[in-house]
Amino acid sequence: MATTPEYCDIVMKGGITSGVIYPGTIAAIARRYRLKGLGGASAGAIGAAFGAAAEFGREHGAFDELEGIPEEIDLGRLFRTTRRTRGLLAVLNAFTGAAPWGRSGWLRVPVIVVTLLAVFPVSSILGLALGVATAVQSAGNGWVLAGGVALAVLGWVLAMVLRLLFALTQSVPRTMFGICTGHGTPDAPQLTDWMAERLDALAHLPAGAGPLTFGQLWTKSPRSRLVADPEDREIDLRMVSTSLSQAMPVELPLMAGEWYYDPAEWALLFPDDVMAALERAPHRRRSGRSLEEYEARLERAASHEPPLRRLPDPEYLPVVVATRMSLSFPLLISAVPMWAIEYLPAERPSEFRKVWFTDGGLASNFPIHLFDRPLPTRPTFAINLGSYDREEERDPARVPFRFARTNGEMILSPFRGIPGSGFGAVAGFASAAFSTARNWRDNAHVSAPGYRDRIVQVLQSRDEGGLNLTMPRETVEALSERGRAAAEALLDQFAEPRYRDSRGRVTVTGWENHLWVRYRALLAGMPRFLRGYAGGLEAEPPRRDTAAYHLGPASQSLVQRIDELITEADATATDAPAAVRAVESEPAPRTVIRRVPDV
Repeated sequence: MATTPEYCDIVMKGGITSGVIYPGTIAAIARRYRLKGLGGASAGAIGAAFGAAAEFGREHGAFDELEGIPEEIDLGRLFRTTRRTRGLLAVLNAFTGAAPWGRSGWLRVPVIVVTLLAVFPVSSILGLALGVATAVQSAGNGWVLAGGVALAVLGWVLAMVLRLLFALTQSVPRTMFGICTGHGTPDAPQLTDWMAERLDALAHLPAGAGPLTFGQLWTKSPRSRLVADPEDREIDLRMVSTSLSQAMPVELPLMAGEWYYDPAEWALLFPDDVMAALERAPHRRRSGRSLEEYEARLERAASHEPPLRRLPDPEYLPVVVATRMSLSFPLLISAVPMWAIEYLPAERPSEFRKVWFTDGGLASNFPIHLFDRPLPTRPTFAINLGSYDREEERDPARVPFRFARTNGEMILSPFRGIPGSGFGAVAGFASAAFSTARNWRDNAHVSAPGYRDRIVQVLQSRDEGGLNLTMPRETVEALSERGRAAAEALLDQFAEPRYRDSRGRVTVTGWENHLWVRYRALLAGMPRFLRGYAGGLEAEPPRRDTAAYHLGPASQSLVQRIDELITEADATATDAPAAVRAVESEPAPRTVIRRVPDV
């Protein structure tokens, strides 16, 4: 019988304001397990960072403090515009249906009109002027009056289109592609400032030991230190950002390569104490690089226009910096610019290139794979987010969350209806295409055996979570309570006997069942992997005397033994095709073993 592990991992999905679900969820799980790995993207990254800080401060009652965070959240205070983007947040709320009284149907149209009139009064007056003047001078002529009204409407619409185009092409890029930067003043703190303060408070760091860094989490002490092997980290916090400039997801903290930042730009995004920590952080010279080369790069960065500073090594990186890089929701929150050296052909000197990091949810909004290993030693609970359909929203007895209660259950992604004609058909098709490109990898994991049984999906209505920046406090607290209840249900599923043994008795706990399903899923993918490996060795064994990636004598002996074992296993499988078919047939859908890049 498997023993109940002391530790667990948690992965959380992104969802902007839906992140208010996570404090209660994390606190509920932390009452039964110690938290080892925490990860997420976007709002899930905020939840992961807060959970890691609370685990750091566990002995000081930090999880009680974490559970109370939804009661102090004021979304209107955390999201504020800059002078250049003033009013655009109200426009975004109106168009997305997040503004009060304008969440659905034709009711949204007057809300949009009133919002645009209030936000752009000068442009509105200029757009209406000619039409209104024509209508006033109509002298009772109905046709002229009607023409004046039509001209006023068309003029106003054109003026609004031009004004919004100016805002989106001029104002928003100047604020790093966001309506809100997330950083305010000591008297009017915003999202990033609040996160930085709460992270340090939850961690209960000694005076002068903040801001909280990854190295402090790894050692669970006020001293930052590199712990490269994730299994040796006391608290392993990871999050996903998206490098738009390189069109790929990036796992944070950045463990490889050299990255630089412009202190003048970052001062617009991060509080003063975070900037001071970045400035004073020591740097580790990379192995294999001479002191002269190392100093030359720092000198070259300092003389660059704009002047650049090297990003601290991951153990000294403030947690709030990585969290902010993961949650840069496009258009709403400014992207985070960094710089990297582009290595060009020998005849051209290498140069610094600007790299834009934005919302991790664009590339992997539900990175359930973050803490994967062939066979787990602890559960990795995954908190997914979902929406009620129209009929469920009207049902007072609707379920607040869903999870798989048997091995045959799975929570599939909802089917998207696309109209057959009209503008709605084009818009629906485009929206579905974007969602597929963004979420296909995460959605494929959700139904896979060994994944689906550890996921709980917390459901929300159209008025909850997402871009609903005007949610009242009672809605925020209700979502937090829903997350807590979902976590407790999943924990009970893992801790109690829920599954039948080979004799038909309900004696197997969810954790024991999970271990067996993961083992069977691994076995099911093994024969194909063995065939591919052994077949390649037999067809054309790779040359072992090449200079690239050369193996020493000890390594050669290990590799030879691995080759022999795999060849022997494949030969055994070839002699028993019926056994292979039985192994490969379950569980469904079948997964495969393959190499994938570590981003």
